[in-house]
Amino acid sequence: MSRVVVRPAVSDSAPLACPTRWVRRLVPVAWAGFVLVASVIEPGGGAPSPPVLGFPADKVLHGLTYATLAAALAVGFATVEPERLPGNELRERPLVRVALLAVVVATAYGLAIEGVQFPIPYRTFDLLDAAANAVGAAVGAAGWVSGALVRRQLGRCGAWPPG
Repeated sequence: MSRVVVRPAVSDSAPLACPTRWVRRLVPVAWAGFVLVASVIEPGGGAPSPPVLGFPADKVLHGLTYATLAAALAVGFATVEPERLPGNELRERPLVRVALLAVVVATAYGLAIEGVQFPIPYRTFDLLDAAANAVGAAVGAAGWVSGALVRRQLGRCGAWPPG
């Protein structure tokens, strides 16, 4: 009589493909660079975009852009690297602290971008854009916290370290 052994498709001991330190740092920097370039180039002509869910389309775009920036920043800020801790242990920073830091940095970056746009003739400084950036950053950081909590429960990479 033969014995059937059922094994999971992915071993519990198999390492998950976690982003490397450089990827976690490079993605927010690259996104911030894209935001800077998109914020200073001359916009194309054409009719204004229609509202999205009752909000002006440009404010929704600002919110989505800065939600992405805040989430990327949170991923980059989430881990204290092993070489900086006694015993070379990997430790996670508190989620709320990481999220708040990401919101503050993304919002400050948005204000700085608005300041850069001020002297550009075809751009305008708009406090409503800055407010949309801040709201988007808060939404992005909250989304990152939610995802980190879910990944922690599932034991997946992302809430470094899992568990």
